[in-house]
Amino acid sequence: MSQTKSFLEQHEELLEKVKDFNLMNHVFMAVALQDKYACQHVVRILTGNSSLKVVSVKTEYRISKLVSHDAILDILAEDEKGELYNLEIQRLDTVDHARRTRFYGAMIDSEALSKGKTYKEMPEVHIIYISEKDLWREGKTCYPVDKYFRN
Repeated sequence: MSQTKSFLEQHEELLEKVKDFNLMNHVFMAVALQDKYACQHVVRILTGNSSLKVVSVKTEYRISKLVSHDAILDILAEDEKGELYNLEIQRLDTVDHARRTRFYGAMIDSEALSKGKTYKEMPEVHIIYISEKDLWREGKTCYPVDKYFRN
């Protein structure tokens, strides 16, 4: 007689594994944050803006180019003011995090500025990069990155 597990046994084993999921689990995060209110709650916490209202959310949002590298954004959300929020979860420490973040920001900017629009009309983009590890090994939990002109 075969020792294969029944559907219900397999289902119960999967449910046990799900109990260990959190927002650092890519699949769980993508499913949980498809709900705009759940995404709004997380973005409010991460930005400290308790009045922010998310109007749209896309998970696994792909930006494709013909001759350059694609970007697959974990979460892309838009608020009521048209500002964009890219949430990226990174569990690996083998990625060039600074350049990846820079590239994703550039890809979002290139998508967000339609032909015929002025640069002034380009929306603000907030990239929130979440890692399990202290990427720069300085004992901090948060590393703000600002882009600005010097002098």
